[in-house]
Amino acid sequence: LTAVWSFAATAQESDEEIVITDQMCSGLFMIPLEWNAKAGETHQLLALFDTGASNAFIDPDSLERISGMRLETGKRAVMQDLTVAGLEFSEFRPRVRNLDHLGRALGRDFDVFLPFNTFDNYLLTLDYGRNEIRVARGELPRPDGKQVYSSRGSDRRPWLQVRVGSRTRRLLIDSGSNGTISVKHHRTIEFTGDTMPISLSQGMSDLELMRVGRYAGSMEIGPLSFANPVVGLTTDTELLGYDVLKHFVLTFDQQNRRVRMTPVSEIAPSMDPRTGSGALMLPREEGFEVAHIVDGSPAEASGLQLGDLIVRINGTPVFERGCRDGQRQVGPVEYTVVRDGAELAVSSNIAVLLP
Repeated sequence: LTAVWSFAATAQESDEEIVITDQMCSGLFMIPLEWNAKAGETHQLLALFDTGASNAFIDPDSLERISGMRLETGKRAVMQDLTVAGLEFSEFRPRVRNLDHLGRALGRDFDVFLPFNTFDNYLLTLDYGRNEIRVARGELPRPDGKQVYSSRGSDRRPWLQVRVGSRTRRLLIDSGSNGTISVKHHRTIEFTGDTMPISLSQGMSDLELMRVGRYAGSMEIGPLSFANPVVGLTTDTELLGYDVLKHFVLTFDQQNRRVRMTPVSEIAPSMDPRTGSGALMLPREEGFEVAHIVDGSPAEASGLQLGDLIVRINGTPVFERGCRDGQRQVGPVEYTVVRDGAELAVSSNIAVLLP
């Protein structure tokens, strides 16, 4: 299934770039939308934009708030007069799906999930240096292997050819992932040390515990060389996440299936150590459930238990923590935990889990 919409012609369509958004949350782009209801009311919506997605969704509570309608999961909402930075959708038909768990994991509630082909008639730029998404008319030149690359893959989403170990494969350019490089294991992938199960990946409906390690050697990604990058082993889609993408200005030509990759800085890129308490958590309606505890981690030493529900971190309710930028700072942390119906305080530490 694909998303269904199209843009109507507007006076703003020209060769000049239009800034769609300058908002980010925890490494992901957020796009403000406006919907003009038939009654003349204007409603504000917030969308998460994801190059790794193919379908558009709207949260049922958000739809009911702006329209008064309550649709079942999987049904399409038909919306007209929806605008993005002055660009108007002639028709927008997202499927209804609960997005609460993604908002809780992200640290900010949102209403709509926008996929890659939202702006398929434009040159689409994701500028991680300026935290901007921009669109313009035009097309990219043919791939030259230096700045412009083929983005062809198994579907219409953007893919990039990368050598991993002895194999060359296409990795998904996934702006909806605030992680790093995820690849499937094979025997020629070598790490500088042991991998560790320190990453819990939350997708639209899937959940995966990944082992993560430092890749032995360099990985060429577009025009940049990443020395000993952090790599997670997945059984799902192989992809490039925020820790890679933040080093680029990416311009996509969806019609010709090309991408231009311009480094944000001339400084050689590096990936920070992975930090955390070692408690891997899942968003629930009341808080974060401890779903995995890393062996030998501060969380294990603190006495946290599987199934504990964390409701506050350093006194702040977990769903009021807001967006997180960069790695968590090393130091003490106090969790307020609900266990067997009673609250208790658990002191732990944020430490380096993967140097």
